[in-house]
Amino acid sequence: MSKREGKSRRRVYGIGSKWRRGRIWWVKVFDGKGKPIRRSTRSSNEADADDLLGQLLRERSRGDLGNIGSSSAINIAYVLDAYMERNRKLSSGTAKTYRSQINNLLKPYFGLIPPFQAHH
Repeated sequence: MSKREGKSRRRVYGIGSKWRRGRIWWVKVFDGKGKPIRRSTRSSNEADADDLLGQLLRERSRGDLGNIGSSSAINIAYVLDAYMERNRKLSSGTAKTYRSQINNLLKPYFGLIPPFQAHH
């Protein structure tokens, strides 16, 4: 066996991680708000950890990693609030109109939906 075959490949920094506790492999990714999500593979096979990590990363990229309405999920309401926060230079009348439309029209109907699911 060569030196390279015995080592597991390292992932790109920030993409997620895997580690072994005893005989069981665990994985960790961060949701859209930076909260770590750790999951056990319940397996002693490292390939299962790679599969689970890939699955969680795909869910994160689709916006499905957090549950709809959970505090850890990024949703339309969060995006709208961030938009208003970043656009503080709007005139007071425009800001008041936008805030009213966001609170009365958009948030009640779309607020809990993840942004990646709002296109359909």
